Amino acid sequence: MTTGLSGALGTGRDPFLERMVVRVLRIGVLTSMAIISIGIVVSLSGTGSRRSERRSIPGLRHGSLHPAGSEAPHSVAGVLGGSLHGSGTAIVMLGLLLLILTPLARVAVSAISFGVERDRRFVLITLFVLAVLTSSFAIGA
Repeated sequence: MTTGLSGALGTGRDPFLERMVVRVLRIGVLTSMAIISIGIVVSLSGTGSRRSERRSIPGLRHGSLHPAGSEAPHSVAGVLGGSLHGSGTAIVMLGLLLLILTPLARVAVSAISFGVERDRRFVLITLFVLAVLTSSFAIGA
């Protein structure tokens, strides 16, 4: 009995490689969800900030969770630096960045799996998709 998409389509792909692709997606999404959750908790608890009273849950009632004077990082270096310094906003953005990069990692793993299977046509197609995704991230950054 065949299971999964490859079994239904009769592709005959290696189940181990298919599980690796699924695992990359699952780990990427769950890790980003955990990082985003940590960032939200840090933002609401006010740790790592001198203005913790205005960022706390009581401060939320007064509409000052994200004070006008504070800025969100606008670069990958800013996100990484802010995350290391305990900025809740930067930690949330780190989780979002990881979530955005998860499909990129999935395409890279797919290209490797097609290479292992010696399917040159799909390797080329997947590498083209990877190049388009990478360039779109670079242009958008």
